[in-house]
Amino acid sequence: MSGLAVAGFIFGLTGCLSLFGVILGISALRQIKRDGDRGRGFAISGIVLGGICNGGAAILIIVSFASGSGS
Repeated sequence: MSGLAVAGFIFGLTGCLSLFGVILGISALRQIKRDGDRGRGFAISGIVLGGICNGGAAILIIVSFASGSGS
């Protein structure tokens, strides 16, 4: 099992460190493809969860700036 894949999944689950989940997940996929390790599902889950958390944070920031500038 790829340690990078597991770490990417764990970081993807956390809200404030989800960017590391994306980075580690991508690195894990490259390592898995190169070495034939297991853990592809964990790597993809880390990327997806990290992307959702980062996308949600970006939307919240945009909405807060958009609603604050109109006052």
